[in-house]
Amino acid sequence: MKLFSCGLITAFMLFCCKTKTDDYVLLKPIYVDESSYIEKNQPFTKEEVIKIISVLLYYGVNLKVSDDSIFIPEKYFSDMNYLYNIQIKSKDSLWYDQHIMHPEIIRYLK
Repeated sequence: MKLFSCGLITAFMLFCCKTKTDDYVLLKPIYVDESSYIEKNQPFTKEEVIKIISVLLYYGVNLKVSDDSIFIPEKYFSDMNYLYNIQIKSKDSLWYDQHIMHPEIIRYLK
């Protein structure tokens, strides 16, 4: 009974400590229209996905990729300017010349 109680208390504590960092949200293309950030409802191309992944990995953002869709933690969606700048950097060839591609990008190239 004592072992069961300890297990139950441990399970309850783990459940209570779970944070929203486990929630991932689909990253969509963003553009600026009259100083407003607007998400497009279209997917990224395969090339865009690879470039965005490499920028996100460089900045240490955890991500998940499924069928050429990028999912990032929900907490990043509070700063649309940050997400927009990530996408701008992914299109900047000069940025790529000055930064080393993260070695983990290889697993996303499949």
